[in-house]
Amino acid sequence: MPEPGKNILEFNNHHFKNRLPFVIYCDFEACNIPMQSCTPDPDKSYTKPISKQEINSYGMYVHSDYPEIYKSQYFHYDGDDVDKPILNKYEEDEFQEATECYICGKEFEENNKVREHDHLSGKYRGAACQSCNTKEDANNLYGWSMSKKLPTKDFKWEEDPDYYKKVPKGRGCLIKCDLKYTDKCKKKTIKYPLAPEKTRPKKEELSNYQLNLLGNKPLDWLAKYINFNTEQRTKSKSDFEKDLWKLMNNSFYGKTLEDIRGRSEIKLLTDREEVKNI
Repeated sequence: MPEPGKNILEFNNHHFKNRLPFVIYCDFEACNIPMQSCTPDPDKSYTKPISKQEINSYGMYVHSDYPEIYKSQYFHYDGDDVDKPILNKYEEDEFQEATECYICGKEFEENNKVREHDHLSGKYRGAACQSCNTKEDANNLYGWSMSKKLPTKDFKWEEDPDYYKKVPKGRGCLIKCDLKYTDKCKKKTIKYPLAPEKTRPKKEELSNYQLNLLGNKPLDWLAKYINFNTEQRTKSKSDFEKDLWKLMNNSFYGKTLEDIRGRSEIKLLTDREEVKNI
C-alpha cells in the first residue's frame, strides 16, 4: 500500500495546459493474417504468434489554429504499397552513401546520421547530423545561423568592381549596391521580405566603410559554441535542461542584434561636487 502522504495523485505537468497551435492525429489499419508457428515448450513460458498484421491503410488529420500559416487537412491512403518507406529507392541509396551532413558539411560520426525532411511537406531533404537536425527547433535557426562563418580578419579593399562575381574560395565580401525590388518579387517574398529596413539612411549618414566594397575572410568562430549547446540539448532529460541549452544560443543571438543607440545612461547624483565633475 502507498505510504501516507504519497497516496494522492496530483497533476504536475502544468506546461501541458497551454493549447498547442498544431496537433496531428494518426492511425493505421491492418489485416490479421493467420500464420503457422512452431509448437512451444510447455515447460517454459512462451508467446505464440498466431497472426501477422499487414497494414492496408492509414489516415492523418492535421489540425491548425492558425489557418493563415497552415490550413487543417485530412490525408489518407490505402493500397498494397501503403507500408512503403517515406524515401524512394534513389533517396534511400543517397542517404546510405552519404558521408557528410548536407547542412554543416562535416563528416558523420558513428550513429549520428538522420533523414532530415520538411516537416510540412514531408519531403526528404538530405542526410544530416543529429545536431543540425535538432528540430532545427524549427529547426534551431538561431543556432544554425550563428554556426556559419562570419568575417573576423584579413579585411582589405577590393578595387575590381566585378570581384563579387568571382570571389575566391574561402573568402567573402560586403557589397554596396542598388536593389531593384519588383512587384513580382515582392509577392513571392511577402512572408519573408528581402532586405528589410526601418528607415532609409542618407548618404551622408554612412561611413566610408559602408560606401565601398569590403573583402574579408570569414571564420565560423561561433560554430564550436553553438554545436556544443545544441548537442547538450539533444542529451537533456528534462524541460529545464532543454530550455537552458536553447537559451544559451538564443540569448547570444539576441544580444548581437541589440540596438544600443537608443539607450540612455542615467545617473542620480546627490553631491554638488560630483555633479561638477561629470
